[in-house]
Amino acid sequence: MSGPARNQVVLMAIILIVSGAGAAAGSTLSDDIVGESATTVEQAVIVPADEFSSNNVTASKSVVSVREQGTQFTVGSQAFQGETVDIRLPINSSSDERLTVELILEQVSGPEKLSINARTTGEDEFGDGDQISPIVQVSETEFRFQIEPTSADRIVIETHIEADSEPGFYEVDGTIKISDNAK
Repeated sequence: MSGPARNQVVLMAIILIVSGAGAAAGSTLSDDIVGESATTVEQAVIVPADEFSSNNVTASKSVVSVREQGTQFTVGSQAFQGETVDIRLPINSSSDERLTVELILEQVSGPEKLSINARTTGEDEFGDGDQISPIVQVSETEFRFQIEPTSADRIVIETHIEADSEPGFYEVDGTIKISDNAK
């Protein structure tokens, strides 16, 4: 087969392929989603940017920032040998349920011998009777705690520079998220 007959066959094949693809896409896109789907709203627990500033850090020089959605933050501080710097991190929950929250901390830069720990303040920071439960260290960089429904409190992130470390500016990134393992 050659010439015009061959061109007609190729054209017919292209038309069939295109119309078949269009029909498949149309039927796929026109269906409705019926039923329920489990979703997690990560923003149910946030670090409120308007409550977190360099005043929350006990270092002589520090910079803090909170990302747009309030689930990630960065703290940069100047530290000296043997110094412990406390970062008082505000956390708000808008959930109607008690939530288990993961706090993941990562040292981005600074002295090699920087230790990071997290603990509750041991007091009700906002005077409403709600407190964050004791913080459990799950791994070297991950901590887990529970927060009461629609409450706000603070946790303390302790950073400590060993006595034999060089002084300097260090940066710690943090992420909070609702835990998949609610126990």
